[in-house]
Amino acid sequence: MPAVALLFGGWAPFGAAEIVQDLYEVSVPVADTSAAARRKAAGVALRRVLVRMTVTPGIVREAAVQPLLRRVEQYVRSYEYRRGSMTQEGFGQEPAPPLSLWVRFEGSALVRELDAVGIAAWGQERPRMLIWLGHEDAVGRRLLGREPEPGQADWGSELERQADRLGLPLQFALLDFEDRRQVPLTALWAGFEDVILRGSRRYSPDAVLTLRTRDWGERVLQAHWTLYLQPGVLHWQTDGSAMDSVLSAGMERLARNLADRFGRRRASGEVTIALRVSGVSDFRQYTRALNYLESLDTISRVEVTGASTGTVDLAVSAHVRGDVLHRAISLGDTLVPAGGDLQGWYLLAP
Repeated sequence: MPAVALLFGGWAPFGAAEIVQDLYEVSVPVADTSAAARRKAAGVALRRVLVRMTVTPGIVREAAVQPLLRRVEQYVRSYEYRRGSMTQEGFGQEPAPPLSLWVRFEGSALVRELDAVGIAAWGQERPRMLIWLGHEDAVGRRLLGREPEPGQADWGSELERQADRLGLPLQFALLDFEDRRQVPLTALWAGFEDVILRGSRRYSPDAVLTLRTRDWGERVLQAHWTLYLQPGVLHWQTDGSAMDSVLSAGMERLARNLADRFGRRRASGEVTIALRVSGVSDFRQYTRALNYLESLDTISRVEVTGASTGTVDLAVSAHVRGDVLHRAISLGDTLVPAGGDLQGWYLLAP
């Protein structure tokens, strides 16, 4: 059995999917508190949110979304002005801290608007990824974490920034004694799949990403990406002269792969899919199962079609294909696939 299947199938369970609570909210600089400045900043904020929803940076240039951008204030759920902190030291009068506008948009309204113009969007349920990051330069090879080493390029922070831009939950390996014992640098660099996935089990991720970056000097940077995601493995490479462009290209490809697999909405129309949930013995469990399904962005309606002892039959209206819906449901830790050939049959977790 492949190592990926062992990690994500019979060996270790999926972790709970990340619900990206701030998917529809963002902070942007604003000149002042005037209505004109607020509208301008809200437009910038909406552009960023649309990129997260579609994982398509060029979406803001599409003709179909221009009317939506012009009506930006219709989709603002709440906003507030915030002052940043000053980090510089000095004497005398200092300038005021920078002003920003925090905006939360009405996600369901944006989804409807995108659906109406045939643009696929991805909801808040997104797989939690564990990343193992290694770097090579003139000094040698080493494992990197979220925080940069003294005097070294900050690959970790740039990865976090790119993940936030695309709405991807990203977790760095701690690189503590246990991590370094389980996944030594040589294993990461050689791509020893079984070693990497065994060392990842402690985090219960939905997917495992390894990234090996190289700085060849003379502004030549290279990144080798590997995504371990049931039922297989994906490899790709990005190159460039700047760290941000190398990482942004790789993260955009990663986001497209995940969105297509776990819940990018169909361009139009709905499908009705039959589900069966077992392990429902009282009203509390019944409510828990239905509330979970209704919370998924990929589902628009849940109807009960039948019930028997411990089992509820449901008809679910979704904006994605059946296989995508089943993967999205399985991301969480509420409903567990019954297994075997029982497609659409789930067990309510304790």
